[in-house]
Amino acid sequence: THSIVAVARDTSNNYATSTAASVTISNPAPQLTTVSIASNNASSTLAKVGNTVTLSFTTDQSLLSSAVSILGHTVTASNTSGNNYTTSYTLLQSDTEGAVTFSVA
Repeated sequence: THSIVAVARDTSNNYATSTAASVTISNPAPQLTTVSIASNNASSTLAKVGNTVTLSFTTDQSLLSSAVSILGHTVTASNTSGNNYTTSYTLLQSDTEGAVTFSVA
């Protein structure tokens, strides 16, 4: 919560001050509204070494920045339009077999 006070001055240097007004700024965290993940494998729900996994997501507000990871690797999300973002990661031999995990923060 912040207080705002207006001060007015005329050409004769007379001052008038308003009563303080409180302003509360609410910045709720962005929410993911749509998320999809797929690979370029013949079966888009499977991925193996050398395949690229693409993560696409939509948020309820534009992002100034985001921390995105796929399989624990930091990746950069690009704004494709509006509140839509996409990023990708190519699987390495060192990646653990199993579900492809991701996070967006």
